[in-house]
Amino acid sequence: MLLSDENITQIDLSYCEDVLRSFVKQTENLYGTEYCTFNLPILLHATTCVRNWGPLWSYSAFQFENYNGILNNLFNGSNRVVEQIKSRTLELMEIQRRGKKMFKNTTAQDFFRSMMWSKTFAKQSRKTSDDIIFLGPFKKYSFSVEEQRKLHDVFGMPLAFGDSFRRCIVHGKVYSRSDQATAKRNNSVIATNDGKMWLIHKLIYIGLSGGKGVAIASRIHGQPSIVNSYLTVVTQIDDAWSFVNLTEICRQKFILVEVADNKFKYLIRIPNVVELE
Repeated sequence: MLLSDENITQIDLSYCEDVLRSFVKQTENLYGTEYCTFNLPILLHATTCVRNWGPLWSYSAFQFENYNGILNNLFNGSNRVVEQIKSRTLELMEIQRRGKKMFKNTTAQDFFRSMMWSKTFAKQSRKTSDDIIFLGPFKKYSFSVEEQRKLHDVFGMPLAFGDSFRRCIVHGKVYSRSDQATAKRNNSVIATNDGKMWLIHKLIYIGLSGGKGVAIASRIHGQPSIVNSYLTVVTQIDDAWSFVNLTEICRQKFILVEVADNKFKYLIRIPNVVELE
């Protein structure tokens, strides 16, 4: 993670170089020869790459590998593959150009862009005036009396109903309710601009002044780890809940990790805010 941070010092590079060299040397004894694959010695060159070109995320090959999947859908059969890809690419570029020129209505533009996406992430969505996007199916949500009182403190007016979603996108990053967390999708922790951490229980879209987004969340308390600057040891997750205005989420992202049958919980800081979901 240190080599993917936004600020890396020469001391950091020297430390990583020593640790990676030690790991490569001990891999066979620790894990067996079956783990001594071609990728293992590549780790020895990681710090050199960072010295020459910057953090690892800045030249990740993922985007290029992902685009190979897109190119794979631009031809049929094995005859004249390059010509097929070229023709289809030029066709798509022309459609994009004409679409931007022809569609002036905002609704038509949004529909055109959705049709041109290579992937459809959700059939239903809502977008707020603050560029927060709620994704997927939703249910009507009726606020309790206590919730209405707390919402009044946030927005200054009584609100009775909203739409409850499973996921939303804020600052280009996906967040979901804690009951939707999986091993691959661990994104139910939000950090606000005042330095507080929260565990999301519900994500609510409110049809107010162009649309607003709030999370019903519990405060997470913790202590920074003395051995790793990326770790925060969770000391308590409040039973009480609060409304968090989604516009107050900062760009830094964290994931919650539970070990030893939930006996210990840690917050892990993602090393940079550049990479998207």
